[in-house]
Amino acid sequence: MRTLRAYFLGLQLREKLLLVAFALLIVAIWGSNFNRRAWQFKRAVSSATLDLSIQQKWLDSQESIEANVKKTADGLVATRTLDASGLLATVSSLAKEAGVPLVTLGESRSESSGQFNVHTREFRITGADYAAFTKFYLALESRSPYIGIEHFTQLPAPGNPALVTVSLTLSAPEVVRR
Repeated sequence: MRTLRAYFLGLQLREKLLLVAFALLIVAIWGSNFNRRAWQFKRAVSSATLDLSIQQKWLDSQESIEANVKKTADGLVATRTLDASGLLATVSSLAKEAGVPLVTLGESRSESSGQFNVHTREFRITGADYAAFTKFYLALESRSPYIGIEHFTQLPAPGNPALVTVSLTLSAPEVVRR
């Protein structure tokens, strides 16, 4: 250390200033990177804390959620619940009765969760008369809770604002029979 100090003191003033400037530049860059990493860490901790508090609220309400699921399951008539093909057949039948041009999009998705299977399918109605669509919607609504609407988008049909174009995602719970 004494050698470095003696070397530094033996330098000319401009060389000393240049070395001090380089040292300050290195400290500033290091401090900037340290500050950025510290803020990233703080945001990660805050996010994790928020996620943990939300998860804890769900865990704390587990008993009431399970009671609600049991109450809902007891209220469903197992024979009226629909499987994936039953959902497609029922919705197609309701659309035909209402006079609505229904198109299915993609394949049916199914999620299993112990006591229930939930089947989901996307549909599109293009260029339907508003009165016919309303009739279809009310028929769907009458099938609740056996058919539910997860996503719904309604727009005027291109070229004819008197008609509607609707995209909807429908789901149907199925009680697993044991």
